[in-house]
Amino acid sequence: MAFDVDTVGQDMLVAIKGVLLDRWAASQEAIETFLEGQKKRLKLIADARIEGEIDDEFVEERLSEEKILLQSEMAAIRVISVAAAQQAANAAVGIIQKAIKTALEVI
Repeated sequence: MAFDVDTVGQDMLVAIKGVLLDRWAASQEAIETFLEGQKKRLKLIADARIEGEIDDEFVEERLSEEKILLQSEMAAIRVISVAAAQQAANAAVGIIQKAIKTALEVI
C-alpha cells in the first residue's frame, strides 16, 4: 500500500470529529484548515520513513511535536476542552502512525 496523504488526512479528520462530537460544527473549519497545512509536514515525515531515511524513533519524536501543534490549535479555538483536544490529537496521530506502518509492511 502506498502512502496517500490525502486519505490519511481525511481519516484524521474523521478521527477528530469522532472525539469532538457536539463541538465539531464550531471547530470544523479551523481544524480542516490547520490539517491541510499539516499534511505537507506529515507527508515529508512518512515519505522519509518509508524510504528508510529516518528511523521509527525519529518519526515518533516528530509526530509527538505534530500532536502538540494540533492540540494547541484545537485548544486555541476555545470551543473544546484541553482534554478533548488531547484525545482528538491522539486519535489523529494514531491514524498517521498506522498508515506509515502499513506502508512499511508492503515494502
